[in-house]
Amino acid sequence: MDSAITTEPPTKWPTVPRETALPLIQSLLQDLIRDSRHRFKTIARDLGLTFYQASVLLTIRRLQRPASMSDLSDGLQLPASTITSVIDALIKRDLVIRERHSSDRREVFATLTPAGRTLADRLARRGFEVFAARFDAMDDVDLAALLAALRHLVPDPSQPT
Repeated sequence: MDSAITTEPPTKWPTVPRETALPLIQSLLQDLIRDSRHRFKTIARDLGLTFYQASVLLTIRRLQRPASMSDLSDGLQLPASTITSVIDALIKRDLVIRERHSSDRREVFATLTPAGRTLADRLARRGFEVFAARFDAMDDVDLAALLAALRHLVPDPSQPT
């Protein structure tokens, strides 16, 4: 029998014991998050925004609806006072408008203006370009393996928990 023919899928990566792999994975993910945050701050600064302003714009864009202050505070894990300050700055730049709920005047929503939508779209596009460039050296098999691994770790929001 030809030794080059096998029914087993080829293994590209050597196995690593869990006690070695998990701390390394944790460290690499922390480094990736830290570096991604730094790159995002640079993109925001290049577009004339602070990190928090850019984060709020992208959060409202991602929601695709007016965002309550609770949506923003919870989603970004920031105190309400910080969200209020950021919204105030974005209003001054005509990037968002603040609206009160029609039946509950205590509830406040932030909505992107056309200029805010344009800037949020540019921010998202530039952020994705920088993100995607990190994967240029990975082939499709590695990307598929990474995607499969992440699907094991990150719950599907459309599925009940």
